[in-house]
Amino acid sequence: MTSFLRVDFCCGTFRQARERLCSPRVEWLFPDVRRKHGFIANYWLIAFIFLGFWLPWVVDASLLDRFALRSLALPGLVTHPFFHVHSLHLLWNLLLLACFGGIACNELGNLRHAILFLVFSVVSGATHAMFDGDRAVGASGAVCGFAGLVLTLRMEGAVSFPDDSVRVRVQSLAKLLVLKDVLLWLLPDLHISLAGHCGGYAAGVIVGCLMCASPFLRGSKAS
Repeated sequence: MTSFLRVDFCCGTFRQARERLCSPRVEWLFPDVRRKHGFIANYWLIAFIFLGFWLPWVVDASLLDRFALRSLALPGLVTHPFFHVHSLHLLWNLLLLACFGGIACNELGNLRHAILFLVFSVVSGATHAMFDGDRAVGASGAVCGFAGLVLTLRMEGAVSFPDDSVRVRVQSLAKLLVLKDVLLWLLPDLHISLAGHCGGYAAGVIVGCLMCASPFLRGSKAS
């Protein structure tokens, strides 16, 4: 009797969790925005970055050092955003990527999103290599690029906490992210690539301005 009750309880808990995850009210898992192109490319990107975090632990610890950003040379200039030092580093970047990357993916489409991630990663990595030079990994530079793009193009959307108690506009969240980096300049020895972040913001703003000037780049028709 106890075993049957346990199985029934587990099945019921699983069903409740599945219904909760499939509910349209779970806005904290997805950017709350009018669907246009969807978020497929951003989902795949998040999955690849998550898998990349585990590769040095499961396959070979030297992978982290081999694919880290060290200079303007390959492969580190391209591969560094797919690796992270620790779980909090990974979680922070994935949450922000789900927000800003998701908004950009939905607005611009999967192909443009993938190209922009590569562009933002390379530009932020090159900026870090030129002005800092220490070994670096992480997708924060690309995340800052998407944040700068969202601000420049005034993309709308919102994110919510799990219980829907707090709802934050994406524009406000991007401004808070920029403010956070400005404040971090005042704190020494944090081992955060602020130069790379600035390179990402700059790349996002420049791409946004180009898209404002040319609707073709944004994937929209000129009016």
